[in-house]
Amino acid sequence: MSESPAKNDNPSASDSPAEVGSASSKQPIDPKKTHLATDLDAGSPLISCRFDPSGRFLFAGAQNSHIIRFSLADGSRTELTAHESWVRGMAFDPSGSTLYSGDYAGRLLMWPADAESPEPTRTVEAHQGWVRAVAMHPDGSMVATCGNDHLVKIWSASDGSLVRELRGHESHVYNVVFHPSGSALVSADLKGVVIHWDLETGESVRKLDAAKLYKYDSGFRADIGGIRGFDFRSDGARLAASGITKVTNAFAGVGNPAVLLF
Repeated sequence: MSESPAKNDNPSASDSPAEVGSASSKQPIDPKKTHLATDLDAGSPLISCRFDPSGRFLFAGAQNSHIIRFSLADGSRTELTAHESWVRGMAFDPSGSTLYSGDYAGRLLMWPADAESPEPTRTVEAHQGWVRAVAMHPDGSMVATCGNDHLVKIWSASDGSLVRELRGHESHVYNVVFHPSGSALVSADLKGVVIHWDLETGESVRKLDAAKLYKYDSGFRADIGGIRGFDFRSDGARLAASGITKVTNAFAGVGNPAVLLF
């Protein structure tokens, strides 16, 4: 089944972009108050960036293949150096004690996130080609990865064993995210195909159409776009997919930014 983003002609307060948080605890946002709070220098161009659940640290993946952990209290930095290629995917267990990071060599590494000198506790050969994204199940039991081999894989968070391999995408899988309820997994690829998976059976439940975020450039003979950002609203009622449309420079990916809501 194919679905396209629903047009909401009468958005409710819960859909307002001026509010964030759960349905019971929304906080208004004033964009005019946005300001630079802290300037942290990673020393290399960044590929990824994540806060840990405790709010103590910021983890950044850089082009030197390192992950830099910044302490938000004093700006001190610690380098995690076991990766040998760029790190795009990062996720944490709910307690924030373990970091899961995926790199462009196809490996998934597990780290003690708050150790004084973190070293990987486990390395998994996860994908043939880039690991594009890593996601943690809400209860911390499973980790999902996706990559350039067109696969989505689910791993045991405790021992790194493969729980399930999901097949159905026909292009590079760019993003994956668990539903906040923990009952489902959703993945998205280069060509804007979004697949909703049943976690118990591993079967595709339905497909959503985000093809507006993809185009084939016949001049450059290149596929352009893909689902670059992907997340659920905290109550699970909305799914956002972001990318670019109307590309004018295929190599640089210059186009109009866009977000599709499902």
